[in-house]
Amino acid sequence: FLGSPRMSFLPGTLKLDGSAAAIRLSDTLLPVAPGRGLNGATDGQAVLLGLRPEHLTRAQAATPAQGTFRYDATIDLLQPTGSRSYATFRLAGAPVMAELQAHDVSRPGERLPIDINMNRASIFDAKTERAI
Repeated sequence: FLGSPRMSFLPGTLKLDGSAAAIRLSDTLLPVAPGRGLNGATDGQAVLLGLRPEHLTRAQAATPAQGTFRYDATIDLLQPTGSRSYATFRLAGAPVMAELQAHDVSRPGERLPIDINMNRASIFDAKTERAI
């Protein structure tokens, strides 16, 4: 994938339960956005979850919007770039980058709620690397 900063890829397992779907990333279960087609995917299928930094933001509302997963992150690395900052944290043990407003976070070690827009997440078959 082209672009900078790059997309984060996290290995997981697809969980299907009737009309609901989720991706298990070790100890974290992220719900797949309602109504998303999964192109013949199966329960237990190994997948890669692709997250772009611009689809991860500091939580603003008291409750997450539909299709959004809220995660309490501890910032490991902070890269200020003027009006924006790129913050790296760990999700299920893997580094993930979020694009935040410059004032959203002030230092590494800070904890803050991050909303992950699962409506914009990419899901790939882990074996073929084709989009699901």
